Amino acid sequence: MEAHDSGIELNEDLFNPNRGVVRAVNDALEKLSDNERNIITRYDLCGRGESATLKEIADSMGISHGNARQIHHRALEKLELILKADPRIRNHPRIGRLFDTDATTRTDQ
Repeated sequence: MEAHDSGIELNEDLFNPNRGVVRAVNDALEKLSDNERNIITRYDLCGRGESATLKEIADSMGISHGNARQIHHRALEKLELILKADPRIRNHPRIGRLFDTDATTRTDQ
């Protein structure tokens, strides 16, 4: 928040809601274990052509591919719960509706 001469504090995220999303994702990543964060950032958050496979990540971490897959799955579930609870996500004009349980039907189960 930024204070102005009038003494009123403005929430910068109101003017650029994507800034709040980036902060929310960074904060959520900080709540993951080191292994979870390592796998998520290397597998899901690298640029196109730069991301590693789960097998490559597992090998570099000295764990099995299956273990890496389980850690990845658990990390995604944690991120979903953390982000669902974050008002910067829930109140975002486009992203918030993705977490609306009444409007969303999961097809991956």
